[in-house]
Amino acid sequence: EGDGVKAVFSATKKNAAVLIKPVQGRWDLREFLEVHVTVKNTGNSPATPKVRVETNGNGVTPWAAPEAPLVPGKAMELVVSFLSTEPFVMQTQGHSDKMLQNDAVSAINIVNADPTNATFVVQSVKAVQPPAPALPDWLGKKPPVEGEWAQTFVDEFDGDKIDMSKWNIYGENYWDKQSHFSKDNVIIGDGVIKLRFDKKTGHQNDDENHKRVTDYATGFLQSYGKFVQRYGYFEARMKLPIAPGLWPAFWMMPDRGEAVGKEQWKRQDTKNGGMEFDIIEHLTRWGPNRYNIAQHWDGYDKDHKSNGSSAVYVQPDKDGFLTGGLLWTPGSLIYYCQGKEVARWEDPRISAIPAEIMFTLPMGGWDNSPLDNSLLPSDFVIDYVRVWQRKDLASDVDTAKVK
Repeated sequence: EGDGVKAVFSATKKNAAVLIKPVQGRWDLREFLEVHVTVKNTGNSPATPKVRVETNGNGVTPWAAPEAPLVPGKAMELVVSFLSTEPFVMQTQGHSDKMLQNDAVSAINIVNADPTNATFVVQSVKAVQPPAPALPDWLGKKPPVEGEWAQTFVDEFDGDKIDMSKWNIYGENYWDKQSHFSKDNVIIGDGVIKLRFDKKTGHQNDDENHKRVTDYATGFLQSYGKFVQRYGYFEARMKLPIAPGLWPAFWMMPDRGEAVGKEQWKRQDTKNGGMEFDIIEHLTRWGPNRYNIAQHWDGYDKDHKSNGSSAVYVQPDKDGFLTGGLLWTPGSLIYYCQGKEVARWEDPRISAIPAEIMFTLPMGGWDNSPLDNSLLPSDFVIDYVRVWQRKDLASDVDTAKVK
């Protein structure tokens, strides 16, 4: 009511906290990456306010605090960021258990970090989307680490036709039962390629003899049988769609080639050393600043295993694009976005099977909103795909043309 929220702390009460909560429900902060909290010390001695954002379950941000105690009568703005200060280190199994749910913020938590009496007044709380940061100069030009690297694959999508020597636009849709793949929904032009999700009835793969007919069409892009590589650095620049209910992804699947048989499921089996890599997997319900990273192995049935995090927070560039990358070396996976390391996993189980590249745009996912037809069509835009190989890791299996 104009006077702020008074938070009074006693030196005799340890671990005391003041929580500012929504009157009802949760705050939806999907469009923001920071919460700015202005705090004034109205007590009689210096004290150190600490602030963080909390969500359902165990989801919290790091604490924001002044560098030195706040003197009486002094006010300052504390910036709580959703961005992680350190890369997420994945364990052999399991996902992050402290996932900040950006659309379900339950409280602003304020504590006194000093063992003293203190009184603070919280003058304002604001959700903020900061200006897009400058990106590192190396991004898009080379891998993020030193070494003797050679570029092995590139598609800038500068022409007016899809390079069919690199990509498939038809295949099996394993991810939803509501959409079909259509060439009309893979649109190239103006230096980008778009996978478009639209309400349009048609047959799977534009095949009038195909039994599968759905009311939604989508685009599909996959290098299966045309480009595979074991190890290296894989990077793409993308703008995510915004219509609720969609599930865009930049990911990789194993491809052992015809040596194991002509059936695709045998070539792409994630058992027997194979592994799925999800470099950027997004559910549009999360808004533009959050996505998922994961690995899946040992099949998708009872022996299935996975790890990763569904709370990777990043900021799109000034044009709304994310540039995601995977550095894959023996026993190591390091994920990058906007030129910064966001997650890593080191384990002997990490796949040594060559893998192909995929871009998909089905509806659904495990944590999404219902599809909103009024916001269709919606596009997953890909600016480029670039791949490098470290020369000491190259071998015949990497460079062979897989049929």
